[in-house]
This record gives sequence, structure tokens and C-alpha cells, in this order.
Amino acid sequence: MLPRIRLMLLVLALCVAAFVVHGRTVAAQGLPDPKVAKVADKCQKAIKKSASKFVGAKLKNLAACAGGVLKCVQTKPDPGPCRIDVGTKCTKELAKTAGERDKLAANVTAKCATLAPSDLTGALGLGYDRIASECRLGFGREPTDLASILDCLTRHHDCRTNELLEIQIPRAGEALRLVSATLVPDVCLDDFGGDGEHVDDAATGKALDKCGKAIAKAAAGFAAKRLGSLEKCADAVFNCVQVQGGTDACRGKARTACEKEFGNFATEDAKLRAAVDKGCTAIDITTLRAARGVNLAASEAKCAAVGVPDVGTLAEYEQCLLQHHACEVADLLRFESPRAEDLLLLVGKELSSPLCPKPVTPTPTVVPSATPTTTSTATRTPTPTITPSATQTVTVTPTLTPTPTVTATPTDADVFVGTPPFNPNPGQKFAIDISVDVKARVLGSYFFRLQYDPAVVVVTAIDGGTTAEFTAAPSTDSSTFASGTTPFAAAQGSTTSPTGLVNVATITLQAAGGAGAGSNLDLAVESLFDAGTDALSASVFPSSVLIGSGSALARSAARPALSPVAARLSTGTPGGGNNTLGDVDGDGTIGDADADDILAAVIGTRSLDAAQAFAADVDRNGTVDVADAQLIRQIVAAREGRP
Repeated sequence: MLPRIRLMLLVLALCVAAFVVHGRTVAAQGLPDPKVAKVADKCQKAIKKSASKFVGAKLKNLAACAGGVLKCVQTKPDPGPCRIDVGTKCTKELAKTAGERDKLAANVTAKCATLAPSDLTGALGLGYDRIASECRLGFGREPTDLASILDCLTRHHDCRTNELLEIQIPRAGEALRLVSATLVPDVCLDDFGGDGEHVDDAATGKALDKCGKAIAKAAAGFAAKRLGSLEKCADAVFNCVQVQGGTDACRGKARTACEKEFGNFATEDAKLRAAVDKGCTAIDITTLRAARGVNLAASEAKCAAVGVPDVGTLAEYEQCLLQHHACEVADLLRFESPRAEDLLLLVGKELSSPLCPKPVTPTPTVVPSATPTTTSTATRTPTPTITPSATQTVTVTPTLTPTPTVTATPTDADVFVGTPPFNPNPGQKFAIDISVDVKARVLGSYFFRLQYDPAVVVVTAIDGGTTAEFTAAPSTDSSTFASGTTPFAAAQGSTTSPTGLVNVATITLQAAGGAGAGSNLDLAVESLFDAGTDALSASVFPSSVLIGSGSALARSAARPALSPVAARLSTGTPGGGNNTLGDVDGDGTIGDADADDILAAVIGTRSLDAAQAFAADVDRNGTVDVADAQLIRQIVAAREGRP
């Protein structure tokens, strides 16, 4: 059911006015201080202008890279040398995006820094409280001030821009992989496989290159025009509400401005169709759909999600482009101007089509400390030891032994499982972030287990987070990626950072279930330590995923089984008696490799013999856990002169 009553088109303007007057007057109100309201108006314009420039620039950079690679694939008999050159170009193009993010932040800060957080988040100001749960659960940070708003906005726009690219250039993920181009952040862009396949005929190859460029240019232009029109309309209404008191006169002017902008939609639709027709009609649809062509068939799932169930003709693909990009653009504006949906209703306009997927904003619940997802003990429970000789027998334990309680108590940390940025269709990949709010403490190490329904989703990768100390990939067990419970753990060496909200990992999942299937995404906190190796109690904020109604994509294979070396290590290695404290691998030095060995033992991908376990129990408490790996990281950091 739609989130609000949809009014009949013929009476929309009149009914909305009455609706606002009788039930939604708050939507027509601005900040009470006129001077602050003017600043808010300028701030809102700056956010829209800077964010739209960021999207346009990033889309252009990505298209230049992907398009260049695919040109090599289709037009060069030996694409090797061409790919090397394009790979260098891709590195430069992708590096530009970081600069565009900096520009966005600088421009917005210049116009918005004087606003109080309540003016940015409140219902009468910019209204960022409206998307707080989406920011917190989807991107690991709640928009409470300008810095956190910018973080959420940028990460959201990064994701949506990648999704725009995927429909314009379905082989973009493949293209970036072919030249080892690193997309940061690496989210919201599916790689549909392929290894540079191409058509056999040179003339057709050139035609495909021309077609691909025509699609990318037309679609990017359509998105830019559409977003610009929506922004102008929203700006006009926001200015009326904030600066001019929401009078009938200013609302009438805003309505006129919006009618003009919305009146451009049909023209822009026709321009896109004409441009794609001109660039692509010389190629038969079978070639366009093929994986060695444009691979339009890979777009079917996302096309179905916006009301275009088939992409069997070029006209149907054009319709998908139009509807998909219109939905994405509306969502871009929703994060630039959280009040936009209500503002447009004031002038009788809807922000997005009923065909657009609706955002999922589940409400997190604090898991009581008696459940497996909360650790409530202040200290670790040591495992009893037996010392028959100079070599101590140490039990490697992947779990803590919490003292259960039946009453939820305040915890030292909050652990957030990110919400999927969209409803994935069957076979589609998506990424979620794992974040830990340790408040004033310094996060040293963690050991979590992701819990999910493997009939609905499977894990395909676990990578490091965005916080500097946890960017390295966590230790995990790839053999559990389709099991329903996947362990992962990491430790870092700094004793002074990070504090506050720490993004520790990004988990890529793939929808394995059919349309309508759902799964909770939960975490069991096995252990969590601060920089002093003191245990932290934690409350977990889980999320969930609902599979969309698009057609299925081919499910990618899970990560391969353990390598022969890892498999051998997992069975244990003979102890040589050379393992001193911290030197788990017995190579005569204490380093990150020793910490990695401990983490692997903790999550269960290898075992330690008595000598190795003795060396791994750095804090000599009778238990090998992530805190021991953390202490080794600290030793390495101190040796290298890092804080």
C-alpha cells in the first residue's frame, strides 16, 4: 500500500491545498527567525547545486573509464595494449571523484556552517530527521550535524550514481574489473561477469561502441535535466515557505515555476529516445541484449523493478532507462532536500512515480543483553589451563562466556547492521556496512557473526570498513558464506583512535531467494574490546532485507574454498618449540602475520598446536581471542612509530 493517499490527477491541485490547510500545515512552515530562515534557504540551494554537480561529474568520469575499456574490447583485434592505456586513464578519472567529493563538502560547508544542528535536522528547517533511520541503518551514521549530513548525502549519492551507470552501461562492472580499476566506494554496481567478450565483426564492434556512447550520453543528460527541474521546483517552494511565509501569492509563483519545469519532462523523454534510436537502431536487438554486445539483458531485473518487465526491444529498454533514471533522480532529491516530497505536494506535484521502489526504513531494536547478540560481561572468562611442562596448554576460544541477565542494561557500545540501499531482485548483489559506536572509548578489536537466512541471501565478500584503522579486510571463513552464520574478526594497533562511530566492515550479499522473501540481518557479538583490551558490552541494532519483484539474475558463485595452504593450516601444524610470546608462526619476529594467525584461529579457519597457542596467548589469561591479535597490532604500531 502506498505511503500516502494518492489523489486523482484531475483534482490533485485543489485537494492538496485543502489537505495542507487541514492536515499538513506544518509542511508550509519555515524557521521562526527570518535571518536564520534566509541562511537555511541558501544552504538548501547549495546542497542541491553541489550534490547534482557531484553526480554529473562522477557519472561522466565513470562513463569515460567504462566506455574506453569497452571500446578496446569491441574495436581492437588485440585489446591488450589498448587496455593498458585505458587503465591509466581510468585511474585518473576515478581519482577525480575524490576531488568532487571535497568540492561538495566545501561548497555546502561555506553556506551551511552557521546553521544550528536543529535547523538542519528539524521539521521547520531542512528536515534531515526525516531520513535519519535510512542514514543510520544504510550508511552507519545518523544525520545530527552538518558533518554527518554530508557523510550520509555523499555516500547515498555515490550509490545512486553507480546505479545510474549500471543501467546506462550494463557492462561497466566488467569493464572496471578488466583494467583493475578500483571503485571507491565499491557498492551499488553489479558485475555481471564476462571477460571481455566481443562480437566477431569489426563493423558491428564499431557500431556497438557508438551505440554504447549514445546511450550513456543521452541517459546522463536526461538525469541531469530531470534532477535540475526537480531542484528548481523544490527551491521555489522552499523559498516560499522559508523566506516569504508560505503566502498564497508566493505559492502561486512557485506553482507556475514548477509547472514550467514539469512541462519539460515530455521533451526530455523524447530527446532520450531519439538519441538512443539514432545511435543504436543499426544493431539488432539480439546483439544488443547479448553479453558480448551491450548486455541489455542484464538490466532486466532492475527494469522490472520500475515497471518494465521485458527488455526485448530497443523501445522497451528506452522506457526502462526513462523510468529507472526518473526514480533514481527522485531519490537523489529526497536526500538533498528531505522536505521535497511535501513541498511538491504544496504545488500539486508528486516527487516520484508510484512505480518507483519505496525506501525500506526498518526500525532497529536494542537486543536485550540476555540474547546472543549482546555481550554483557565486563571481563573475559578465562579457560582453565593445564601446565604439564614449560609449554602451557591454551584453549583457542572463538566466543566469550557472558553472564546472562534478564534485564537490559546500558551498554558500552552500539553495533549497527546497515540496511540494504535498495530492495535487491533475485540474484542481485548489494552491500551493507557494519558500524560500532564506542562513544568515548577507543575500539581495539571485534569478533562478530553475521546471522541471516541462507535461503534468502548469501555472503559473497567481507571487506574492510571506511574508518582508517579498520580498512583492511577482516579475517573470515569463506566456507560459511552460504551457511546462515558467517564469522568475521579484526584487530587494530592504535591506542588513541578510533573513537565514536567506527565503520569496521562492508559485507556484500547476494539475493538467493525469490521475490517477496525476507530475512533478518543480525549480528552475534562474540567479543568486543577497547584499546586497553577491556571487554565492551554491546547492543545490536539489526536490519532486514526484502527481495524485490524483478526477474532473476544469475547467481554468482560464492568465494572459492580454502586454498591448499589454508586447508593444511586449518588441520594444525606440528609444533617446533620455537614459538616465543607473540611469535605465533615461529619466524623469529612479531608482526601482523602473527595477528592474522590468531584471528584465523579465533574464527575457526585454522587451529594452533600447543606451542603456537602458548605464543598466541599474549595477555596470558589462558584464552586466545581477538584481544591477543589486537595487542600484537599495537606492538607493530609502536615499533613503526605510529600512535
